[in-house]
Amino acid sequence: NDDIGISATIFDEKEAKRVMTNKNDRSSQELYYKYCGEEMLKGSGLSYSIVRIPELNELKSGEFSTLELKQTSDNLEAVSRSEVAAVCVSALLDPNARNICFSISKSKRDKAINIDETISNQFLRIHPET
Repeated sequence: NDDIGISATIFDEKEAKRVMTNKNDRSSQELYYKYCGEEMLKGSGLSYSIVRIPELNELKSGEFSTLELKQTSDNLEAVSRSEVAAVCVSALLDPNARNICFSISKSKRDKAINIDETISNQFLRIHPET
């Protein structure tokens, strides 16, 4: 904002090309602004659910794979847009998803399970932000 003497560039052209050509290479500026946005939301007094995704794909959910909600960003697998949408809708409707921050990943299962039941149970295991 030029009125208060602060200026910032989110991406220059070189940085934008680098990030666009390598989806796994995240810009430090991108991560910084995501972090700032999350912190503003947490401090706003509003209820929130912060959903982090490692990578999107267009694959359908497998019958014997399920979504896993994690508080860490370790060992994350790509998820589909429809799976992210299912988690977001569940978070809107489930009071246990209030004021939590988590990553979505996939994991293999030996048998098919009910995705809605699994998501709801996983919200209970994630500790609310304080």
